[in-house]
Amino acid sequence: MPAIPFLTIDDVRKLIFEKTGQAINRDDPLMALYVLHGAFLEDHQRLLDRHNETLTALFDSSVAGWTDEVSKKVALVSDQLLSQGLQDRMAQLGEHARVAAEMVVQTRRLVRWVSVLTALTGVGAAITVLALFLILR
Repeated sequence: MPAIPFLTIDDVRKLIFEKTGQAINRDDPLMALYVLHGAFLEDHQRLLDRHNETLTALFDSSVAGWTDEVSKKVALVSDQLLSQGLQDRMAQLGEHARVAAEMVVQTRRLVRWVSVLTALTGVGAAITVLALFLILR
């Protein structure tokens, strides 16, 4: 993800002056709080990036495993279709349906986790924006 653009301390001072008519010095504790808040946001972004990389790797490995299993099952079914009767073929198709249903359940579970983590990230961002708003008021 791209870096989060922050206002410079002079930009913040100018914005506060424009909104409130009050001048704030560069050594005001509010400016230190703004810098600290920016550092927390950058750290939070790094955590989100690391989390995204982890989820992507987990999803990729899961899909690779599922693809390998499906490929093995398809090869097995192809071999058996040539050598066994229709009843055996139907049993193999049922097994494939079970494996596919299991894959769907696992994928939905992964999507739920990603959704929850995305919602938590949104809540964290909202709290951060609210805190910044309250600080700058």
